[in-house]
Amino acid sequence: MSATEELFFKFPDHMRLKNAVCTVINAVVIGWKEARRNQRWFNAYLEAPQDLIDTGRVVVGTGLQIARFNHTDSPIIEGGYDADTQNYKPANYYAIAVDRMWPDFVSFSQVGHDFGMKFEEAIKIAQGFVGLEYSGRFTFYSDACDNKEFDNPERCEINMGEWRYHLLTGGFGQDIIVTSPAVRLEYFEQNGGKLENLQYIIKVCQQLGYEQFEPEIPAEPEVPEPTVAT
Repeated sequence: MSATEELFFKFPDHMRLKNAVCTVINAVVIGWKEARRNQRWFNAYLEAPQDLIDTGRVVVGTGLQIARFNHTDSPIIEGGYDADTQNYKPANYYAIAVDRMWPDFVSFSQVGHDFGMKFEEAIKIAQGFVGLEYSGRFTFYSDACDNKEFDNPERCEINMGEWRYHLLTGGFGQDIIVTSPAVRLEYFEQNGGKLENLQYIIKVCQQLGYEQFEPEIPAEPEVPEPTVAT
């Protein structure tokens, strides 16, 4: 067994994506609580659906940020990148605070890690936006070793669209592309990670018909033979 193991599950066609995602999130919360992982935390980035934007009730270019280093339990209203001008677009505070419009995006950074908003509270907010058809990516971490952000025992990644991740193999970096929404589970033995701490999440995925699969790894690029000058 290698020091790092990973499992992949595709979301089933018979469930609405938002329901399938929230089900996995609930499994993460319950499973890691039972495993006594006391410093659970997550990162996420969610974007408003086009149907909601088309209603005119979304403030394009303005979002909410919930982050560990904001040193507050409250979300911060922030601006975003304007693709047309290729510049930062200031936040529209009035539209959010007074007109009660929806944010264009919501970001979560190291939420639940050490201080700031509590893990369970942030989860409720994230699931609320998923229920509104916001989509994007979550990465959940079961704990942190010696308060180091990424030295964690187990990890659960949820992607709600086509996505890719970077694999280093044979000395060459490769992008592995997964063409459908999926769950990626990992545990790291060197950090005390155990497969048993993912079993509750795996059980829920299997019971609901989530298909386990292996991403297709592209062939390594051929290295040309060095030419010898004559």
